[in-house]
Parts: sequence; C-alpha cells; structure tokens
Amino acid sequence: MVLCYTRLSLLDQTLSQYMPVFKAKNLGIVNAAAHCMGLLSNAGPPEWHPASQVIKDVCAEAREYCKKNGVELGKLALDYSLHQDGPHTNLVGMNSPDLVKLNLDVYRNGITDKEKQVCSHVKNNILSKLKRTHWEGEELAHYRESLKA
Repeated sequence: MVLCYTRLSLLDQTLSQYMPVFKAKNLGIVNAAAHCMGLLSNAGPPEWHPASQVIKDVCAEAREYCKKNGVELGKLALDYSLHQDGPHTNLVGMNSPDLVKLNLDVYRNGITDKEKQVCSHVKNNILSKLKRTHWEGEELAHYRESLKA
C-alpha cells in the first residue's frame, strides 16, 4: 500500500508518473490531501505550512481568483483529485461539519459548469506559473538552517 499526500492534486501531479510501477506491483494507492494541506482552499493554509513562499503566493492568487468568482477553491481541488485515474481511494482531512458537508456534496454531485471554468483557469493560468509544485525537503532545509544559528 502506498499513502501519498499532495502529489496527485490540482497543484502537483507527480504521483501519476509512479502509478504504473505501483500498479504493476499490485499496490493499493491512497491519494491524500487533495487540498494540499489548506493551500487549495479559500481559508488558506495554516501558518506552519512547509511550502515555499513562492508556492504559497501562487496558491493565494488562485484563492483570490476563486473568491472573486464566488467559488470555493477547495471544491475544485477535491473534484480534480477524485477524477484522477489510479488511486484506489482518496483520504480527505476535514476540521468542521461544514467541510464534511461541502466535500460530500462534491463527491456526490461534482462541480458546476461555472466551477469547471474557474478550475480550468486556475490550473492553466495560475498554478501553471509554478516550476516546482511540491515542498519536499523544505522542512529539512529549515531545520538544518536553524541548527546553524
């Protein structure tokens, strides 16, 4: 079994390149954190989020575009991940009953045509600005830097 978080999302699709290997080995795949630990939600990430400032800034731009268009970025993120080929299941963290309802609605009903248009714009015109879409190694680099102080 492989549990992978934030790597088959609207922000980062890295997991896709490993999917054939995992399938060939008959591994179950759990795609977790479609919202990229809050980056892809209108509420935004927690202060401690390990992503680089560049990633945070681009996701903030996506968030503001969604808000301006009356759309919840988290719905777009979840819908995108739910429609990716490969994972056997998706794992989604939620910290309120309202988020449970919102995510169940996306699971059951998908997103509207307007939300699909906003999603397309976010993916193709905003998130596509990023050359690096993950924060692998960021926490370790910060930790090593703190040891020097």
